[in-house]
Amino acid sequence: MIVVLITPPPIDEEGRMQYAKSMHGEKAMEQPERTNEMSGVNASQCVGLARELGLPSTNLWAKMLETEGWQEKFLRFFQAIYREIAESIQARRI
Repeated sequence: MIVVLITPPPIDEEGRMQYAKSMHGEKAMEQPERTNEMSGVNASQCVGLARELGLPSTNLWAKMLETEGWQEKFLRFFQAIYREIAESIQARRI
């Protein structure tokens, strides 16, 4: 069995707020229930745990933020991420 740790993705705070307002109007919350900052903290802890346990990991949070316009390209990232996961698994088996 191979275990690969994958970090949480970044949070599009503005997009989440727009969606909440479109669904709930004035009743939408004023602050996002999740933040990109906290997602980054969780991602860092995930990578650190993988390193500590000697497991492969994929930092989805960092990879997505490296690309301009990641909010609109979100779904396309999964192809690249799956490729990276496969490469991590292959490297582990060698």
